[in-house]
Amino acid sequence: MNGRTMEEMPFDRVKTRRRKGRCPPGAPLGAIACEDEFNSQELEALFQSYNLKLEQTATLKALAVLIVAASSLSLVELLSSPRLTLSKCSYPVHCVVFLSLFIVTNVKYLQVTQLQQIAKLALLFSFTFALLCCPFPLALGTPETASAAAPEQGVWQLMLVTLVAYVLLPVRTLLAMLFGVMLAASHFIVIATSVTGRKQKLWRPLVANAVLFTSVNLSGVFVRILTERTQRKVFLHARNCVEERLRLEDENEKQERLLMSLLPRNVAMEMKEDFLKPPERIFHKIYIQRHDNV
Repeated sequence: MNGRTMEEMPFDRVKTRRRKGRCPPGAPLGAIACEDEFNSQELEALFQSYNLKLEQTATLKALAVLIVAASSLSLVELLSSPRLTLSKCSYPVHCVVFLSLFIVTNVKYLQVTQLQQIAKLALLFSFTFALLCCPFPLALGTPETASAAAPEQGVWQLMLVTLVAYVLLPVRTLLAMLFGVMLAASHFIVIATSVTGRKQKLWRPLVANAVLFTSVNLSGVFVRILTERTQRKVFLHARNCVEERLRLEDENEKQERLLMSLLPRNVAMEMKEDFLKPPERIFHKIYIQRHDNV
């Protein structure tokens, strides 16, 4: 062969620059890549496999938080009033759903696509769980209870679910942002249409809720972007360390083959052992042997 052999060919360096995908209007959410991604598809797939264990652990934490929230609200609703309402029935159902997703996520051999589907299901049921925390009449039961509902009711549940979606669930940033905006808009619509008392002072709690929802969404986006960039930097650092180690091992093998081809084997092995000794003992030794019976 006239070309270079495999030992002489250098390692191909994969470009590690990140690019921002464009978001065309009308494209489906699954095909939109509005986050930073590697130029190489092979490197991006390797990063997803590398990051699978971290995302699985984060999903388990998110589901654990949702299970605790749903079970706590279910217990509070059960002890507060004996009336049967939609929210009182929905909290145990959501607790069972989140517990089932937790069991499914805790599988040892889980694929990236399966984890993404579980995260989207958790996001969907989180939306219904948070929506039923809003004070609309269907969830509160009687009209007397609905008239006594306050505009700040359900705010902490929505903020908790929004923060969990941003920080822990492994979904796209655009989908998490859409989730947070839809939750905030749903709460505003429910408050504006359901709360009948103190109409003249309704704008004050609405403004306070808007500030809270805006703050939690901005905080979630900020934490999410920083976390993803840190994970990508750590992955690149680990990959570069492995690449340099392989490159060093390849160079050592080339040097050893060159040494074996130039010198007799016993002299080459003696030199190789001397290389492991302190430097001052290497350069003062002359590898000359006398043979009387040549």
